Amino acid sequence: MNKDINELTAEQMEVLDYEEENRCMRFEFYALIEAMVEDILMLEEDLVRWRKALIPHLNQENAEGLQSDILDGMARNYEGIPAYDLFMQEYCNNKNPMENDEHCDLMTRLRKGIDETSVFLK
Repeated sequence: MNKDINELTAEQMEVLDYEEENRCMRFEFYALIEAMVEDILMLEEDLVRWRKALIPHLNQENAEGLQSDILDGMARNYEGIPAYDLFMQEYCNNKNPMENDEHCDLMTRLRKGIDETSVFLK
């Protein structure tokens, strides 16, 4: 039993390899979630952009309804779902990437039709 403490058994090496593979896979999942969040935010922006463009072409009742409901149907909040919470904790420094000031400011400008990316139909 004069084994050098710097030598690892094959079993210990396998455990370390598994842990490293698991860490890498978790990072890949986090990168996927981040890309999906970015897609959701972009789709929300496009939805508001095109709803706002449609309003002038509707009758008054429908236009008023769409204007007041322009933000309806946006993505739900995923906080509280364990996988998303872990993503926020380990990948986003405990911040929800779906609730960032830049996106909120853009959504406000799009809702008002005053953003440079606003769409106007003829």
